[in-house]
Amino acid sequence: MVFASGVKLAVGLLLAAGLTACFSQNGTKPSDQKALDERYYALWQDAVAHQTDGLADKTGQALAAFITQTRDTMTDRPVKDWVCKPWSLQSREVKLVTGERTASFECINLDGMRGSVFSLALPAGGLTEPLYNGYTVKFSGKIERFLFANDAIKSFYVYVNVNAFEIVDRSRT
Repeated sequence: MVFASGVKLAVGLLLAAGLTACFSQNGTKPSDQKALDERYYALWQDAVAHQTDGLADKTGQALAAFITQTRDTMTDRPVKDWVCKPWSLQSREVKLVTGERTASFECINLDGMRGSVFSLALPAGGLTEPLYNGYTVKFSGKIERFLFANDAIKSFYVYVNVNAFEIVDRSRT
């Protein structure tokens, strides 16, 4: 497993710190979403910290095992009341990708630390107003795919078919 170089890590941490400043903590993560974030980030930090010493194999294997187990157990799993922030770098309004029966958009972790990306497919009529950068949304549904990125800046991608959706904070950034 290849880990980020020291320079890439430093740039990534600066970016993460900058993103963190953009996000309020309105809305809270449910315990299962929070535990997933914390466990992944702790294992990733441990693997990066030990990538050049005698613990490299052990920490790398622990991270790889967590990734495999999580991907396997999260796919097809229902989620309830998870939260994220819609985000678009192109404009302040988040544009929806519309299909015949759904609308989807990308959404990142509330804290912005790991840039986890949620692709939410909403049911027809599931959104009745525009979304803007900085809003906080809460959703429930079923995870269709769960993928991990190669670095912790974008730790994982979660594709969710949403059956319940609500905007819980309309603060804009």
